[in-house]
Amino acid sequence: MQSFTVPACAMPLPEFGTSAAMATVERDQWEWGDHFRLITTDAMRNHLFRTRPHYTTALYYPRADHSHLLAPNRYMLWAFIVDDMCDDAISDQDEQTVAGLTSELIGVSRGEREAACDASRALVDVLGDLTAGRSPRWRRLLGETNASWIRTYLTEVRASRARRVMDFNEYLPHRRLGVDELMFHHLAEYVHGIELPAAVRNLPAMRQARNRSSEWIGLYNDIYSAPKEAAVGYVHNAVLIVREHRSCSLQEAADIVADVANRLMVQFEAAVAAVPGQLQALPEATPEVIQDVLVVLEGYRHLVRGNWDYHIDAARYLEAETYIPQAQGGVGLRPTWSTADVFRAAD
Repeated sequence: MQSFTVPACAMPLPEFGTSAAMATVERDQWEWGDHFRLITTDAMRNHLFRTRPHYTTALYYPRADHSHLLAPNRYMLWAFIVDDMCDDAISDQDEQTVAGLTSELIGVSRGEREAACDASRALVDVLGDLTAGRSPRWRRLLGETNASWIRTYLTEVRASRARRVMDFNEYLPHRRLGVDELMFHHLAEYVHGIELPAAVRNLPAMRQARNRSSEWIGLYNDIYSAPKEAAVGYVHNAVLIVREHRSCSLQEAADIVADVANRLMVQFEAAVAAVPGQLQALPEATPEVIQDVLVVLEGYRHLVRGNWDYHIDAARYLEAETYIPQAQGGVGLRPTWSTADVFRAAD
């Protein structure tokens, strides 16, 4: 497996710690995952132990209590499992499987079809929890956001089958959706019991803050994921894309991507700073809404810093050089935890 020295990425935000509810939601995630038959093999369970979804969630929402952290953590577990399964299908250039999976999950996300497999049954359950007692507009927001993420897998498998490596101009907006962080930005409202007016959530600076944050997180993840993804034949990674198109070393490509990420961080902070001024132009800007916006913006900052902390302490990335060759067993690139069982028909 090829490796490189992870370049330094700027982190101007302070450490926020983790939610005190992390241990209790960890216990719940295994029970919930088993209930919906999402964890089908010991290899998958071990991979999730390396991944630690509950740690990610607790970093993302360090001020959330147990009642508000439970459903976001179930979604986190679900998203990690779906991402691994789809990425591995893409590596095998299995367009038929990816098309079937994405069609099912998009339809369920948008409330247009009944759940027909274990993964989509679990999605119905968690979206129900995340939208209970909230407006129909909020349900549509989460459904469309999840669907936008799921669609990126079909784009990737088609590019893989065509043996086409995206260029960076195409990849960056694709990664903004493909990293699935826009969903977690919206959940910064949920964990604080907030539902912003749509006009406020859609302020240009609010959108820019979410977009730049998601792009930064995507590229930062790509830096840590590059050796792991190269090892399993998954080429949709900024470091691997830069290496391909610039014909440079993996180290040079990683350094370039880190520089881009650092500049995105500056743009993110500028967008956050621009929100209060733009907010004053809206009739919805009551004192209560202004306070809610400040809480949500702080939640966006928690996401960014939480990602920085997660990646420097995650066996999923740091131990890939050891566990991936063992999981591949010397036969093909697909690891042993990869299975489409979670997409089998529900009983």
